[in-house]
Amino acid sequence: MNLAAFRQANPGIATQGNLDPALLEATPEMVRVVTSALMKTITGPGHIMNLGHGITPQAKIECVAALVDTVVASATLK
Repeated sequence: MNLAAFRQANPGIATQGNLDPALLEATPEMVRVVTSALMKTITGPGHIMNLGHGITPQAKIECVAALVDTVVASATLK
């Protein structure tokens, strides 16, 4: 579901946005791009950022680091 549209239609309701855990099997740059795009759709407080069903054994540690760094940087800018 489009988080921006949901949040606009339901102000004041907390949301939770998932990234596909398979993303962490890609490249750090891809993780940054996809995570940044998601974070840009989130406006205002009340959003829980998470990773689908969690980290899989196939996840690359450099991709996990890119995810955390991108979320922290995006949250700090808001």
